[in-house]
Amino acid sequence: MDCLFFIYLFYFRGELQSITAVVGLLSQTKYLNSNCDRILRSIYGAHRELIQDFNKFSPVLWHFYCQKLIAVILLMCSCSFGYLEANSIASGIIQQLLAISLLLILCVPGQLLDKCSEDLQDALYESLWYEMKPEDQRNFLLILKGAQRNIKAETMGIEKISFSTLVQGITTAISYIAFVYAVLF
Repeated sequence: MDCLFFIYLFYFRGELQSITAVVGLLSQTKYLNSNCDRILRSIYGAHRELIQDFNKFSPVLWHFYCQKLIAVILLMCSCSFGYLEANSIASGIIQQLLAISLLLILCVPGQLLDKCSEDLQDALYESLWYEMKPEDQRNFLLILKGAQRNIKAETMGIEKISFSTLVQGITTAISYIAFVYAVLF
């Protein structure tokens, strides 16, 4: 089941990359004069469809990440107490590294998706919009406004999934471990 979520995230990432490639055509003057209206329509349609699909998938993704992140933090805490009792530092370090790698696997797709969404915004900002016809400029502004909504994986409605989530998960687990260790020992 986990692989299915990652496949969907990489699907959205691929769609964003293809839209960004089409936006790259707006940086070439030969396309601005002849096919600008058609390019803008295809960008708008693809981006609108992508946002609608992601909005359908987002609530499920929210619960997925919520459960997985809590489970990984609890895994890190339980592994710590297991090797504290057994006095086996080597097995504890291996278990912690596995838990951290699981957290890394969870955070990387969210970071990549957010990066592609930012790349789309950058490609739109760097296009030659000032050389378009006035009616195309109006359409371009609508596309630009729609692209300001980032497509990002979120958990618990608090924060997007990224490398900062990885760091926060590790520091949260370390805080819990330090607290319980101070209370028990």
